[in-house]
Amino acid sequence: MSHPSVAQPSAVHEIERGNAAEPLALAEAPAASPRPENLVVIEELDRELDMFLTYAADYLNHSPTTLAWYRRSYVAYRRYLLEGAHLDPGVFDARVHDIVGWVSSLRRRVTRGRTLKPIVVNTYWRGVRRFFVHLEASGRRANPFRGMKAPKLNPPVPKAKGADDCRRILATAYHYPWPSPDVEYKRLLGQAIIGVMLLAGLRRNEVVHLQNGDIDLTAGTILIEHGKGEAGGRPRTAYISPELKRILQAYLRKRDSFGARFASAAVFLSPKSNRPLSLEGLRKIVAKVSRASGVPFSAHVLRHSFITHLLRSEVPLHIVKELAGHKQIATTLGYLRVFDEDLHRNIRKMRFD
Repeated sequence: MSHPSVAQPSAVHEIERGNAAEPLALAEAPAASPRPENLVVIEELDRELDMFLTYAADYLNHSPTTLAWYRRSYVAYRRYLLEGAHLDPGVFDARVHDIVGWVSSLRRRVTRGRTLKPIVVNTYWRGVRRFFVHLEASGRRANPFRGMKAPKLNPPVPKAKGADDCRRILATAYHYPWPSPDVEYKRLLGQAIIGVMLLAGLRRNEVVHLQNGDIDLTAGTILIEHGKGEAGGRPRTAYISPELKRILQAYLRKRDSFGARFASAAVFLSPKSNRPLSLEGLRKIVAKVSRASGVPFSAHVLRHSFITHLLRSEVPLHIVKELAGHKQIATTLGYLRVFDEDLHRNIRKMRFD
């Protein structure tokens, strides 16, 4: 996620791509001229945000992704303030505290012909609330979010894929018509990327940050230094199944055969740049495999499928919780999808004796 700046459109675009260090600027003003006293208020909020981000990074040890989320959320809120910067100072002060009005403007906002999804609105709301909670705790500002509930959220629950679909996804990752050169490397890379998410439950951010020393094929483990969570993310260990071991062995053998060309501490390397694979590179691989397989899925759907099939395989719930890296069993249960075949199989177990 990203840091804010309601600056020139190009700067805003860079910030929304995730530049956590982008300075804030006062531009992108509304049609009416902004009042200087209102701009002073915005500039003060900008400074307080910078102090909050420093505190979150240095004291709370929040990850760059979390810092970028705070800043992107603030961008959305700051845009709302700038749109009203021409108002009378008293009216503008009310706007600063009008969280309902801000959320309403987010829901009406159209970007590339589409309105913001409820989950995006909810995410922005939570990011700015965290900022104001900090301001209130440090005695600098009242918290306008106090007593408010988060905007309604009806997120589409990622659907786990059935066994046949999972097999098709893995096969497609290898047989996809990757462009030359290095077709075999791209096949093995695609299958390994899909494999660690589908067969070990890694999140996409965990995948792109894997280092060579994190994978131990002999022990059958993958060390994840910075998983999901506060304080830089919780470390955890993922485990390698026999099928995933075969996939990773083939990929690593091919990657290492290139010698110095692919000399990097990162596990997954882009065949185009020879540099560590980025989140955007991972997204493109997933999108291509999804289209070619005829099975619509995202990176998280692969993780969702991993957890669901562990549960369907009658792996004990507390074990699934640990394999998924969840803190609470309730979170693990939220991933369970009941397939029609499960219902057919289990109705046969019914007895009256």
